[in-house]
Amino acid sequence: MASQSRGLKRTGGDIHRFPSVVGASEVKSISISSVSDSTTRATVATPTSGKKIRVIKISAWSVSTTAHRTEFYFDTGANGQSDRSKIIFSAVLDADGESGPNMQMVWPDGAGPVGAADDVLSVRTTGNISTSNEFEAMYREE
Repeated sequence: MASQSRGLKRTGGDIHRFPSVVGASEVKSISISSVSDSTTRATVATPTSGKKIRVIKISAWSVSTTAHRTEFYFDTGANGQSDRSKIIFSAVLDADGESGPNMQMVWPDGAGPVGAADDVLSVRTTGNISTSNEFEAMYREE
């Protein structure tokens, strides 16, 4: 799956693993690359109608020349601060990957954060990036 949307490049697909939650889908993965400066919210994943996304893993890294906070959250609010109860991951990515360039959070399968039905998984940076960011998510639909 590949598409272009607001300067983002998407790749991803299903990863076959047995769900620990009855009725959950196979693990899905998505990778988004930022190819232009932006602080605009971007959709990482959209569930099938009526389903919920349960996050298993979130990763973010940057080769930007400026440090900035990266937020992952459920819903389409302008940023994670619009409803703090929906934030699932937030980290400061250092300039040029000097320190902690690859931030990630991993939850046991079936124990990760879950959005409401039809909530999308969103990502946003707090400052314009000057080169690129990479964002990845692994999740199931329930």
